[in-house]
Amino acid sequence: MECRNDGLEGVEVEEQLLQFQQAVDDLRDAVRQLAASPLTNSQDRQKHIFQINKLKQEATVCMRSLALELRCSSSVLSPEAISRLVRRQQLLQQQFKEVSAECEAQLLSVSKDELLQRYTGAHEELQEATDVCAQQQRQQLITLGDEIQDQTEFGADTAAGGSDGRDGGGDPAEAATAE
Repeated sequence: MECRNDGLEGVEVEEQLLQFQQAVDDLRDAVRQLAASPLTNSQDRQKHIFQINKLKQEATVCMRSLALELRCSSSVLSPEAISRLVRRQQLLQQQFKEVSAECEAQLLSVSKDELLQRYTGAHEELQEATDVCAQQQRQQLITLGDEIQDQTEFGADTAAGGSDGRDGGGDPAEAATAE
């Protein structure tokens, strides 16, 4: 691994610290925005979650870049400067952990009213679907019953009229009295 040594001791580390600080601040703002106005639409909520996860990734990359820059610069910086930069790095890492924990809490928190509203909405949709399904089932049974009844009436008519295609298939006593 090659580290730059351009005479500007600590400038790169300071830049990385500022980028990490900005990433943590952006994440904190996104979490506060989510807390301030809970999203009712699940699609909006998914977009916001995606944005928050993206910001968390950016902050993680900045944190790792900062650690790498500190290692590279440690050979050219004074021990006091390294100590000061490491303290700032640790402070930012702690802030990042706190914001990440708050982020997880916000993403996982759903109020009792929201849950009840979602349950009621889903229950009503399920009830409507069940009613439609029961109505369709009832209609199918009626249609099937009508078809069976039609077939039964047709069968009774053909048996009574003798037009069922059989030759003298009736009772011989009835045939004798009919003649």
